[in-house]
Amino acid sequence: MCLIVEKGTNKRKAKADILVYKCLDECIGRYCTPFRYFPVYFEKGKCVLNVKHFTYRKYRKVINSNYIVNEFRVESGIHSFRNEWGALKLVNDFHEKDGTNKHYAIIPKGANYYIGDNGDVVSTKLIIFETKKDYKEYVKTSDKICIIDKDSLLLQEI
Repeated sequence: MCLIVEKGTNKRKAKADILVYKCLDECIGRYCTPFRYFPVYFEKGKCVLNVKHFTYRKYRKVINSNYIVNEFRVESGIHSFRNEWGALKLVNDFHEKDGTNKHYAIIPKGANYYIGDNGDVVSTKLIIFETKKDYKEYVKTSDKICIIDKDSLLLQEI
């Protein structure tokens, strides 16, 4: 996983549960993450993934002999999409080959996260729901659910 972010982008802390979307591959009745094929196991309709910290690095990217840019990448964390179209694009691009499916997910309150340049997000914690029904059950117990606004990148309650 590699998330490209703008220079000076700061790590954020979720002040509320944030709705995002996670793509998972399905193979022989089991789920795994796309590209890295990390197994995902659901228990009572959800799976909780955690990482301890992010790896954040600066790279020099050569566009041509006269143009070099610095690129800032978050190289570890749990990848998801802040909007449904980003997840659906991945599903459409890979579903035929890998059986990729979109799942509702939550970055829980208190987790750290970065927002990428292309509508994707990387967080230190993610709750993935097996079905939409499992997600709706979770919503009933949550104080509030927010989304990341596409223009301001601020949280908006839904």
